[in-house]
Amino acid sequence: MIRRGRVAVLRCDGAPQQAGPFPCPRDEALEATVWAAIDTLPACATPPSAGAADVVVDFDRTAGAAAVLRSRDTFRDEVVRSDGEAILLCLGPVLAAVSTPITGERLMFSFRFEVR
Repeated sequence: MIRRGRVAVLRCDGAPQQAGPFPCPRDEALEATVWAAIDTLPACATPPSAGAADVVVDFDRTAGAAAVLRSRDTFRDEVVRSDGEAILLCLGPVLAAVSTPITGERLMFSFRFEVR
């Protein structure tokens, strides 16, 4: 089972800014796609261990490459972590072609969740 946490836009270099405390624009379609993929983790051939996880979808358009997925660990020492490598192995093929219509040179979206 997956317990969804928060979505954070870590970078939005060159993207149109919006007024308010969170200037980076949101992409609700991207969020829905990534959450749907994360929800399938327990059904992976090698499911990740129980614990906290944070997956980053990184769009670096200066490099001209597709989105890159990576695991991010900013948890306190006492937090039990899920296996980031297993998560990326499972999500990589599913999210290989994920995209966003938001313009900008560098966009980073972080998805925090818990595998139970």
